[in-house]
Parts: sequence; C-alpha cells; structure tokens
Amino acid sequence: MRFMKSSSGGGLAKQGFEMIQRIYRIKREAFMREFGPDERKQLRNEKARPLWEEMRQWLGRSIGQAPPGSLTSKALGAISTSSSRLLTAYTTPTRRPQCDSLPR
Repeated sequence: MRFMKSSSGGGLAKQGFEMIQRIYRIKREAFMREFGPDERKQLRNEKARPLWEEMRQWLGRSIGQAPPGSLTSKALGAISTSSSRLLTAYTTPTRRPQCDSLPR
C-alpha cells in the first residue's frame, strides 16, 4: 500500500509499483484461468519467481536512493526485510486465490 501512496511522484516508487503490478498480473492470470493449486504453483515458479528475483536485485540497488523517512524509503525497507518470506508465501500452492481485489 505504501507504494500506491508514494508512486504518484514517479522515480523509485513508480518502478517498484510497476514490478508489483507485473507480479499480480500473473496471479490474476491464474485466477482467470481457474488454475488449481499445482497449476498456480507452476505458473508462479515459471513467471513470477524471476520477477521476484529481479525486484530483490532492484531493491538492493535502490534502497539507499530514496530520501530517508519518505514513503518510498519506508516501502523499500518493508519489502526488503520481508522479501524472502513474501516469495515463499507467493510460490506456495493454496487451495484458492488469496487476492481480495480480483473479481469473484
């Protein structure tokens, strides 16, 4: 949510927000195609895992560029400290999609 608030100015926030959008497009694809848990896991591992790795590398390069105390700095820090946990949770199969923003 922090990226949404800070992405209007562009720069790092916009780049981060666009990466997150690319990851969620994959989740939406699985939802719209009504994939089961194993199919979702395969799709995420094939398409989303490389995007997560790209984002982790980008975080490493970008984290010191945001002004200290800014929304962008806070968002980068939050994602950086939890990126391994987020990747594990995202690529673990579930019985049903966990995204509340997708149409039912």
